Amino acid sequence: MEQFSNGTLSHQHSLQVLEAINQYEEFMESITTVADFGCGTGHDIDWWSRLEYIEYTEDRDGNIIGETKRERNYKCYAVDRDTKRMGMELKDSVHIIEGDIEKRRLLSTPVDVVWCHDTFQYFTNPLGTLRLINEQMRSEE
Repeated sequence: MEQFSNGTLSHQHSLQVLEAINQYEEFMESITTVADFGCGTGHDIDWWSRLEYIEYTEDRDGNIIGETKRERNYKCYAVDRDTKRMGMELKDSVHIIEGDIEKRRLLSTPVDVVWCHDTFQYFTNPLGTLRLINEQMRSEE
């Protein structure tokens, strides 16, 4: 049940969703940690790790007088059963973990966002996998 013939086509599709999410500034500011379960070639987690925003400078009257691009600097986890498929250079903020999220919790740290684009249809136990993914999520305190 493969929808995309390669990682590049899959990423092109996911970019539509990623760019839509990126429009929600308050949400994007709240994120510190992202995990891409079933990261495949790594294109999506690379997008998360390189994400930038524009910081505006205003004068005393509230007029914008300048802008600076800043990196979001998310801590990112690229998780896959076969990490050898990642043929791209990833930033140091991306931690590569080889493992099967269907079998056990893979991260010792909670995450704010779990990304599973073009992945979930391959899980043999979707509800059990959702439970394990939920255990990875940061809860509001």
